[in-house]
Amino acid sequence: MTRIRFIKLATLAITAAVFFALSLWLEKEASGAVSSLVGMVMVVIVALELGYIRKRKMVTR
Repeated sequence: MTRIRFIKLATLAITAAVFFALSLWLEKEASGAVSSLVGMVMVVIVALELGYIRKRKMVTR
């Protein structure tokens, strides 16, 4: 595994953890709609980052 790919995967994991913690906190503090919105944003960001990593992987081959 290259260093750049490892850094991108680490960034992905940190982003997912931060959004998950934020959605849990918002679930306690705010309404359910806000926390579900944060959850959907998290899913979109993770999907975009995974798609970017997969696209870069295909280009390098």
